[in-house]
Amino acid sequence: MDINAAVIITDSDESPFALFAVDKVVYGVSSAHVLSIEILQKPTPLVNAPHYTPGILDFRGDMIPLIDLRRLFGKQKRGEELRAFMEQSRVEHERWMLEIETAAAEGREPFLGECQLDGWLTGFTSRGNSLNMHVQKMVSPHKSLHKDGGSVAALIRAGKRDEAVALCRKLRATHYKTIMNLISTTVDAYFDGVHDMLIVLNVDGVTKGVVADEIVSVEYIGKFVEMHMAQSAQSKYVKTIAKRDRDNSTVLMLDETLLIGL
Repeated sequence: MDINAAVIITDSDESPFALFAVDKVVYGVSSAHVLSIEILQKPTPLVNAPHYTPGILDFRGDMIPLIDLRRLFGKQKRGEELRAFMEQSRVEHERWMLEIETAAAEGREPFLGECQLDGWLTGFTSRGNSLNMHVQKMVSPHKSLHKDGGSVAALIRAGKRDEAVALCRKLRATHYKTIMNLISTTVDAYFDGVHDMLIVLNVDGVTKGVVADEIVSVEYIGKFVEMHMAQSAQSKYVKTIAKRDRDNSTVLMLDETLLIGL
């Protein structure tokens, strides 16, 4: 996000702002336009709807259209980066296990390489309890998997091919099986603790729902910044930039009228 900020301006609007995140960027709208903030329920799809519209939703007896900000701003679907990494990890561990087994059968030194999942597990952070617990389940069997892989290599070097092959069989039936099952269910664990949020806006009598990743807060903001933003999918919908009083972090304030007009 390329933003050049200049003059600080004090805002006179007395309404607090609803702040929410999309792909780790914090956006805001005036609470004067917010009718409701709630967990998004499954919408009813529309035929030939714009790409940013996942469907319509019953809101207090009226069917309102939805605007998915991830789609509107050209962002990846939520969880897609994690899904791609876990698929890569699955393929890498399949190859790793096959290499260990082939090396044991042939009596040669296996090429083990580096494990990307190990670094990911070590540096993992998340606010989702479901995913946190799932990742903790992966740590021990993953360490045991690679430790036993090292033991297979040591047996091969010692000329104990039969013992190396036997350990490979045990490894495939235990730690390898466990970690592969956990890899395959990681994305499900992520979505177990993740719920898209709905911010219902009303501007001049028109009501629409905005879909975001999470609600950050509802708070007063008194500092706005004269902005110069690089052109991007979201920049046309940003009317100004604000600085939060609590930590001076940046908030991109969206133009509610433009969103409602979509």
